[in-house]
Amino acid sequence: MQTNLDTNTYIARQPILEVDGHVFGYELLYRNSMANRYPQGVADTEATARMYAEHFLGNIAGLLGETPAFINFDYDSLVNGAAMDFPPQAIVVEILETCPPTEELFEVLSALKSQGYTLALDDFTPSDEWQSFYPLIDIIKFDIQSLSMIKCGLTIRSLQGYDIRFLAEKVESYDEFEAAKKWGFELFQGYFFTTPQLIKRTRLSSSTETLVSLSKLIASTPLDYNKITNVINQSASLSYQLLRYVNNAGLVGEITSVKQALAYLGDSKVVKYCSYALLSQLGSEKPPVLQLFALRRARLMYLTMRYLNQESLAEQAYLTGLLSLTDAMLDMNIEDIGQSLKLDSAITSALVHHSGKIGATLQITKWLETNDWVSIEPVAKQLQLSENDIIALAVESDLWICDVF
Repeated sequence: MQTNLDTNTYIARQPILEVDGHVFGYELLYRNSMANRYPQGVADTEATARMYAEHFLGNIAGLLGETPAFINFDYDSLVNGAAMDFPPQAIVVEILETCPPTEELFEVLSALKSQGYTLALDDFTPSDEWQSFYPLIDIIKFDIQSLSMIKCGLTIRSLQGYDIRFLAEKVESYDEFEAAKKWGFELFQGYFFTTPQLIKRTRLSSSTETLVSLSKLIASTPLDYNKITNVINQSASLSYQLLRYVNNAGLVGEITSVKQALAYLGDSKVVKYCSYALLSQLGSEKPPVLQLFALRRARLMYLTMRYLNQESLAEQAYLTGLLSLTDAMLDMNIEDIGQSLKLDSAITSALVHHSGKIGATLQITKWLETNDWVSIEPVAKQLQLSENDIIALAVESDLWICDVF
């Protein structure tokens, strides 16, 4: 099984503070290594896409708390609707200074504003061309190292009639902080407060074959949901990322299966999810041994539920097995994972407490991996499974995996 390997992703965050020192939000800065600087040769559009793919398909809440993320968008990303892939409450859309104030951009920002997004002009230089945009804008960021404090102050005063907050970025000294407050700035960012904090996180990886299969499926129309479901069901990483994506899309209710999650998204968002998931996997090469074990558990649990005539629990059991090693893959507590994904309560209880028939089946699959038949026996009796039943189901599961890979 060919794989792609580097299991780390990188991001830097820098706090944006209010006058009293409280954190208003964090600007998220794209990184691709432990070097805490923007990588050379990476276009703004690619950086925005990777920011989403690598971090919003994962659980970014731990980086932000209850505060929004400030994320840069270039012109193409905005026009192509990339900002709308983020939940409105989760981000501040930073419109890069390279964006021209066109009618097309105005229409895009009007649509974002109507849907509840917070809009910020980044590294702004005052210009009459932006006059019509001011009613849409919530925050204007001035680089006080490039623009004199007097010019910033005069611009702030000229825009007092709009509901705009002003952010001083690149504040590097106490005197600059005090001067910025006097000239009307309400938000502050810069090395005077803190340098960007580099954060390294673990990335889940999938086999190259799985990624190729998925890329072919989303290139075909109409979408074949059954085939897409089958591919995602073969990968713990893609399943986890799908559930994170569905949660970020504002799912109301609990998730019971991959098929249900895809149906909730619909065609356009399924394609977007797959595209971002594929992007996040590129450059990852760690052999997915844990994922192979997770897939084995998933298949065995699915077959066991069907053998016990518990058809209604089969897909839930499969998803439980698939996610059962996610804690080891991401170095996260399994209870936190279950809660963050809004899983069906039966799945969460099985993962965390090994409760119910699904939980008992999960226990059996775990003990099978260490050949612990002493522990298996009493649980198997409760499920009315014999040792021969379990062996036969395990062999069938292994044969299926051999066919898949």
